[in-house]
Amino acid sequence: MFIGIENVTDYLERQDPETQIRKAFYMADVSYPAPLIMDGQIHRFHANPQKAQSNESGWYVFFDGEYPAGAFGDYSRDISVKVGTHGAKELTAEQLAERERMIREAREKAEAERAELAKRAAQESKERWNKASECKEHEYLTRKGLKQTYGARLYRGALLVPMFNKDGDLVNLQSISLNKEDPQKFDKYFITGGACKGSYWYIGEGKATYLCEGYATAASVYEATGMKTIIAFSAGNLKNIAALFPGVTIVADNDASGTGEDKAKETGLPYILIPEKGMDANDYATKYGTLALSQILKPLPSYRLYNGIDLLSEPKPKNWIIKNWLPKGPAFCMTFGPSGNGKTFVVVDRMLSIATGQADWCGNKVNECKVLYLCGEGSLDVRARIAVWCQEHHINKLENFYMSEEAAHIDKPDGMNRVLGALKYYGFEPDLIVVDTLNRFMEGDENDTQDAGAFISACAQLQVRFNACVSIVHHTGLSEEAQHRARGSSAFRGALDMQDMVTKNGDTFCIQQTKNKGGREQEPVYMQLVDHDIAGWMDEDGLPVTCATLVQTDRTQMEPEKSAKQIEDEEIIINAFINAGYILMDRCYIDKQKLKEQLIDFNPQWKNPEENLKKTLRCRKGSFTGKLSFIERLVAYGDIELDADRGYWCNDIVINNIAHPYWDISLRETGETKGNSR
Repeated sequence: MFIGIENVTDYLERQDPETQIRKAFYMADVSYPAPLIMDGQIHRFHANPQKAQSNESGWYVFFDGEYPAGAFGDYSRDISVKVGTHGAKELTAEQLAERERMIREAREKAEAERAELAKRAAQESKERWNKASECKEHEYLTRKGLKQTYGARLYRGALLVPMFNKDGDLVNLQSISLNKEDPQKFDKYFITGGACKGSYWYIGEGKATYLCEGYATAASVYEATGMKTIIAFSAGNLKNIAALFPGVTIVADNDASGTGEDKAKETGLPYILIPEKGMDANDYATKYGTLALSQILKPLPSYRLYNGIDLLSEPKPKNWIIKNWLPKGPAFCMTFGPSGNGKTFVVVDRMLSIATGQADWCGNKVNECKVLYLCGEGSLDVRARIAVWCQEHHINKLENFYMSEEAAHIDKPDGMNRVLGALKYYGFEPDLIVVDTLNRFMEGDENDTQDAGAFISACAQLQVRFNACVSIVHHTGLSEEAQHRARGSSAFRGALDMQDMVTKNGDTFCIQQTKNKGGREQEPVYMQLVDHDIAGWMDEDGLPVTCATLVQTDRTQMEPEKSAKQIEDEEIIINAFINAGYILMDRCYIDKQKLKEQLIDFNPQWKNPEENLKKTLRCRKGSFTGKLSFIERLVAYGDIELDADRGYWCNDIVINNIAHPYWDISLRETGETKGNSR
């Protein structure tokens, strides 16, 4: 995580360095240690004074200078934040390098101390654990209604619960004791610097069945079911422990904040939410008894049903990465368009807007997220596009964004494992995964329903594993009829939550939403290419490298190119309207019989004009396929509309394209008629 003026909107006001650092502490929910000593040394402090525990789990390292930089965090909550301050002027390359050196040195010092603290904490844990005695009774157990201690021990009046890592080593202890100021409360704390992330304990033997947050919660679940139950010690640690026990069911605390359920969902495993707000499993068992708890912990069926009462009990609005365009959480989306039509320009602009926390994308609110870009082709060109985009948006850091070096067939286990292995190595958990293009990341046949299903399943695996939106980039077919749909099996469109199409005319792009599951399709947005020299990039001849970025524009810049057939058709209809049409209710209108006569008079080569006029209008604007009649083509172009089977309205094609004495634009305001209405 990086907090600095480059990618935090609140900092764009460019306050003084101390204010920037204070805001960084505030945003990380870590108490600010005043005064802050900037001497390049590790300093410890109380990171959360509201907690009863008195250990100094907070740490910071800051270096003084014109633009102070460093890092801070909280060992007890696994928080680590880098901070680089910035002034009202852009930093030089030397200043940037010096600031990076300070931040890197601060982080290295902190990591070295953390490793040493963890080592000492593990040793202290072993010493306390060995000195602790068997616990037969404790006030905490009594109040929680627990029948046994389940492996906990007693040390100087405190109940000790062991914490082991994945290798089975004792690395920390949770200590539970009465609060000295309020005997109705209990204090829970861990040994300073001890490992919490990835540490667990369990109650019961055999195969692990359930996973809970706390010791008392797990004990109640075990007493109600007799099944081995794992303790994660915190909601934030559920996902880490779930990875060690992939077959368990989460028993989630029903917190007022919703944290318990949210963290349970992030594991991607089945979960049971305690039915009453504000309760965990121990609260429920204490109030209703273990038999009642066992009833709600019964194994869930593989095929779940929701009662209508449950559906209406709490609102579940959709969350967004980009409002109305990219959903947050498990979702499947697609951006498609003809080859070479600029899809990647659009995709890069959208991804970087998300990764850097821009306020909006084309007027639609953006929520900052971590983005993984699986780039299958043109990675050098993409690097240039990323560089110029960041340059023009004044971005110096891009830590929420990772891009692949090459393609991998994710519809096959080997390819999927390569992607998952890389994410695990870099410790990156994306919220948005963009696959560019489908063809490069799919080994199977995109036209085969079974192969398409395998690819869709692979994308679903990524969605569940990371609670992420997966958006694929795809092509249209080559024929003219296929230019308005993505190629391949219809299974793709059926599985999509959102789909948008990119079309291009010159340097202008139109992004049109063609599917919005559960909502109305949004109005198209328009963007235009603008060329820039990339600062510091020179080609082999010493000339600056130029690349383009997109800026939002309006639709007047997007004049669609017309085919020769469309131009010919429109010339015919214009002549017909001029000679036989009239203005009616401020619009151009022509009777069907009059149009028929005009077509026969001006087009004697038509052997069967009746057939051209009587064919059913079986198409929608922009989505016609097959061999169409003259009238059907004009409807598809958007030039005319059928009026109750009596005639045709002309959509301004005459007035906007030709000057004629019978047609006067002013008549559209007065409602008078002229021309053949005379």
